[in-house]
Amino acid sequence: MLAPFHLSIAMGLLLTLSLSACQMVTPSVTPAGPGVSLNEVGFTAFEVGYEGPQSIPGGLTRIVLANRGEKPHDLLLFRLDDGKTLQDVVADFQAAAAAGIEATPPAWVKLYGGIAGVKPGERRSYVVDLAPGNYGMLSFGEFLKERTGVPDLAQGMMTTLTVTAHSGPTATVSAPDVVVEMLDYNFVLSAPIAAGEQVIQVTNSGDELHEFFIYRMNPGAGLSDFMTFFDGGAAASGALPGEFFGGMMLLDRGFSATFALDFEPGVYILVCFHPSTAHEGQSHLVLGMVQEITVETLAATTDDSSTDDSSTVDGSDDIHTLAITLDGSSKGPSGPPTAQDADGSGTAILSFDAAKGEICWELTVTDIAPAFASHIHKNYGAQMFSLSPPTQGAASGCGSASRKFITTVLENPEEYFVIVHNNEFPTSALSGRLAQ
Repeated sequence: MLAPFHLSIAMGLLLTLSLSACQMVTPSVTPAGPGVSLNEVGFTAFEVGYEGPQSIPGGLTRIVLANRGEKPHDLLLFRLDDGKTLQDVVADFQAAAAAGIEATPPAWVKLYGGIAGVKPGERRSYVVDLAPGNYGMLSFGEFLKERTGVPDLAQGMMTTLTVTAHSGPTATVSAPDVVVEMLDYNFVLSAPIAAGEQVIQVTNSGDELHEFFIYRMNPGAGLSDFMTFFDGGAAASGALPGEFFGGMMLLDRGFSATFALDFEPGVYILVCFHPSTAHEGQSHLVLGMVQEITVETLAATTDDSSTDDSSTVDGSDDIHTLAITLDGSSKGPSGPPTAQDADGSGTAILSFDAAKGEICWELTVTDIAPAFASHIHKNYGAQMFSLSPPTQGAASGCGSASRKFITTVLENPEEYFVIVHNNEFPTSALSGRLAQ
């Protein structure tokens, strides 16, 4: 999560921080309604620190962050195991910096998500179920969104928090508009994200830590531009082809949290940058945890009677199924940039439903090392859609995709490939062109 260079500038500094330096004030706690114990607590970010309560009740809680600073700030919330302190977290980060490796939260920290990228003057919130215990809070700031500069953490933007035992009725939250399941290494959306305010529930169903970041792209920009800028997970030269829009900070395995954002129509990128513990610290971006979506008005995403030819193929909303062969043989000049697994083979059955905005898949592979990712790529370049990897030889599932993307793929199948990745052949172990 944090590059060693940036942490090294703070060596020796953070361990001497006075964690009580931030003035703490206790806001009012507002229940969600009669007899329902949904607490709301507020924190204020400034340059560089937090104001807020030192202790809050546990249970389902709406956490609000208001930014009164001059730069964007975050609120990442994490629970410490018994006997551990915030100084221990800092020392662990510093040890990673000294070893020249990218820092990631230690195993004795439980990540409860958080509010990402709150701009100056903005106020954002999220809802999470908090267990009693000792917690820490910290911010990364612009470093997290653009992978450049010095993180807020290295300037001392962190504090502690005590969560006390919950008492009273159990609260519930309204049903979300979209449920996002984070897997190793892709996102599965329960429905397309529509324009307007959307309540999004994010759940980490993977074996690793994951975050859910959203970027709104500039007009005409898309996934290929995003991948060029974030070259290998670190910002490349030039301007970011969009802006950080919001999302959920790191969630631990099995944890869920909910937030809301007001979307305008356009192209957005969903991404997780966190380094993989199973793949020598490679960014989850590189491992395929990145997805382009198109946000349309609610009418455009739900009106199946639309006469707009761009939403259908040959004027039909029928499901279109493609069955393709996967292999590791050379594809000639337009083939993969590196060798594939010549002994491996497999099949991919893809079903495209433009009316529903959904792609379903069934993958089978043999004679290859376990896969860690699979996607639909445009040629052998940009990852355009994530599929669950056939780690044990087979995988199936469904995911949301824009009508525009589905139509484009079906009208130009010769430009798209299913590619399976593994440690032995990380670029492409097996692949197959959709037009066969």
